[in-house]
Amino acid sequence: MHEHSWQPVFEDAWVVDSPRVETPVYERLYVCKTCGWSTQGDSGLVCMDSHLVSQGHVRKAARPTMNYEVRRAVARVDVVEEVGHYEQVQTGERCDCGETR
Repeated sequence: MHEHSWQPVFEDAWVVDSPRVETPVYERLYVCKTCGWSTQGDSGLVCMDSHLVSQGHVRKAARPTMNYEVRRAVARVDVVEEVGHYEQVQTGERCDCGETR
């Protein structure tokens, strides 16, 4: 009869310290109410004004009116990758005779 001599069996396991995070960064999107043309970014309003004048979309009114609408648009997505490390984790035991548990 054999008396087992159990030895621990280990594997490397990935442990997440901080998960991947995706954060959308928004900016203003200017959309022409007449034709739907759009522009965004820091110079978006200047571009929209030029578009309205060059395309003849400026409305004549007793008081100033908005010829465009402002929406929120995703400019980019900032990503912070997952951070972690490997740890030795015991997954079982093995005897010299080949039996495992």
